[in-house]
Amino acid sequence: MHHRLEAKYIEDTEVPIYSCPTEADVGSYRVIVYQTVAIPPNSEVVISATVSGVDKGLRWGAVEGHHSNPTGVMVGRTLIDLEAPCVPVRIANLNRHTQTLQEGTCVGKCDRVDFVIDVPPQEEKDVGEAGDVERELAPDLKSLFERSSVGLSGGQQEGTREFLLRRQDLFSKGSMDLGRKNILTHKIETGDAQPSRQRPYRLPPAKREEAVRAIDEMKSQ
Repeated sequence: MHHRLEAKYIEDTEVPIYSCPTEADVGSYRVIVYQTVAIPPNSEVVISATVSGVDKGLRWGAVEGHHSNPTGVMVGRTLIDLEAPCVPVRIANLNRHTQTLQEGTCVGKCDRVDFVIDVPPQEEKDVGEAGDVERELAPDLKSLFERSSVGLSGGQQEGTREFLLRRQDLFSKGSMDLGRKNILTHKIETGDAQPSRQRPYRLPPAKREEAVRAIDEMKSQ
């Protein structure tokens, strides 16, 4: 029901102002705490709540937070059954102190949901004979797999093979990519500084014979 509050005049024209319900007319309903609950700090709980003013014939609704929620309390968006007497609501307390929600407190709003589509779970591909054809090991990794599978059980061999398939990009594919990488590059900013030049460092002739003798002794050990 609409209640007349006051009237405004615009160029001698009376414009009445009425109160408007905040529920059914805008398609949203209030989510009320069913029983007083204390939520510990930095924690998440599932509480029981009721939805007020639901129109008959509605089955599904979506719960989300409300602007009047206490600071630091967040309500998770959830699909609920409006025909149930109580609905579960997930609430997180992000404060550093315990937050108490009294019975009858409005913690969120519920919007009507017209359609609910059941999406079947995605089927996982069976790694069998067909998967072996599509997921072949590289020639170099085949040799590594054969050497690493010696003494392993069937399950361990399959696990080794799956690991090599997932990590095959980490292994070298030939002699051309050994010792090379392009993961990260560094750049040192030197500004206007010029490179410093030094004379080639050589042993003086008096010490060369001693250095050669020390090297020969190390080779003979």
